[in-house]
This record gives sequence, C-alpha cells and structure tokens, in this order.
Amino acid sequence: MEANVEGALLYLDEHVNCNNFLHAVETGFTYHEEEKGSTLNGKFLDTYNHLLFLVEGACTISCNEFQDRTIKGGEMILIPRAATVHGQVTQSAKWLQMTFALPHSGCDRLVLEGYQPYCEAIYYDFQPLDIREPLSTFINLMVFYLRSGMNCAHLHSMKHAELFFSLRGFYQKEEIATLFYPLIGRPLSFREQIEKWKDRDDSVTQLAKACNMSQIAFLKKFKEEYNETFFRWELRRRCNRILADMAIPNITIKEVMSRHGFHAAPNFNRFCKTNFGCTPTELMKRYGTKTH
Repeated sequence: MEANVEGALLYLDEHVNCNNFLHAVETGFTYHEEEKGSTLNGKFLDTYNHLLFLVEGACTISCNEFQDRTIKGGEMILIPRAATVHGQVTQSAKWLQMTFALPHSGCDRLVLEGYQPYCEAIYYDFQPLDIREPLSTFINLMVFYLRSGMNCAHLHSMKHAELFFSLRGFYQKEEIATLFYPLIGRPLSFREQIEKWKDRDDSVTQLAKACNMSQIAFLKKFKEEYNETFFRWELRRRCNRILADMAIPNITIKEVMSRHGFHAAPNFNRFCKTNFGCTPTELMKRYGTKTH
C-alpha cells in the first residue's frame, strides 16, 4: 500500500460529498492569511461574535469606541456581534477565527454567566489575551485540519466545545471574564436571550417568562426582531434538529421520534410528509450517515 503524503486528507471525495460537509462556514472555524496592508473591513459578520486567534503577524483593530488596538501573533481577542469594526494588517498575518452566537453547551453558558461578578472589577479596554498551552496546540491542530480540507460540521461542533474546556481548565476566571466581557459584562439583548434558550424545548410561555415579558409582548417583539413568527421559527428549528439527528450513525427512526416528543408513528409520519415532503424512512435514506 502506498503511504499517505503527510498532511493530505484521505478519501477527499467521500468527505466532500458527506451531508455534514460545510462548503461555506457561517458559524464555526475559518483560517485566514492576509498580506501586509490588507484591510480587515468586512471580515466579521455583525450577526455573530468572533474569537480571533492571531497565529503570526500583527494588525491594528478599531472596535466601537476602542481605536487602533494592536494585536500580535500569539494573542487573541473577542469581537462582539453588531460591533463597528475596521482595521489593517501591519505585518503579514495568519489567524484562526471562531464565529459563534453563544457557547453551544448550556453548561458553558451558565459558567460564563457565573463570571459576571468578576466583571465588576474589570476596566475593559479591548485588550488582547495571550494564547498559552494547550490552546496554542489546539489552534495549530485546527489550522492543520482546515488547510487539509477537513470541514465537517461535527468537527466544528466538537472543537467549539473543546475550546471552552481549554479556557476553563487553563485560564484564570478573571482572564476569561475579561476576554468575554462584551458578552457577560452587560445585560443580554433580546436576540441574545433567545440564543441562550434556543437549544431547549421550552414553550412560548416559558420563554416569555425568561425574558420577563408577557406572552403577547414577547410574540410581538419576536416578530419585530426576526421578521417571522415565533411559531414558524420554532417549527424550522425543530425540523433542523430532526435532520441533524437523522445524520447520527446507526440511529433508528424510533429513537428520533423519542428525542422529539413523538409518541405515535402516524403522528411522526404526518409531520415528515407535511414538512419534508416524504416519509420518515425516505428522510432517513436521504440524510442518514452512510457507513462503509
């Protein structure tokens, strides 16, 4: 058997043709290289937060009221959603960028909230934090994966969780609070509150209560923010979770039904025909992970 060339991704066609391959990354990890003099304008979607890990080089970044902050290789900074950002690469730069709404894990979100008391003693000035081990190893490996063409949705999800494990395990709480100050050092916006609860199966009544709003006010605010009704958004979210579960290797239709509160096969059958245009069995064949 011919040896694999170091760094070459094996079975590339199978990887690219998998349902979980990300041809474009909206949330997750991306790798960037820019020459000296390049601008950073437009590099950060304003609907998401961005953790910027500068591997090499240097750049100046202005973010909201903080002007011309210098970020060097071996440093990281958080650029919050909806920020006014512009900047320039001052030395040819390489960086890993994690784009996200909130931590995926409810546990990680609760931990971040627990750091809020530390924010009271912090004078936040949009200053970078040093990248230390094991985070530097994590970053190098993620860059290696991305440059090799490995761009699986499951990989991004696992590495998202691993990143927060590394931060919690090897950085002081005060450092984490400083890094995430834009997220935890101020009251959550309506959209951020929704993101906080979106992975749970709460009713509209429970979500309205969590936002300290009446149900009528909540539904009106939701329509204004998202330009669609809560119930339409909730249906789309439920459909996306079902499709994600269908891709789990060796999962059964019965297990998918149980995960999503369907207690009778006819009900799930009607749901799938109405929302996916096919039966659960056909949906499993279409989206189920192929094993070899």
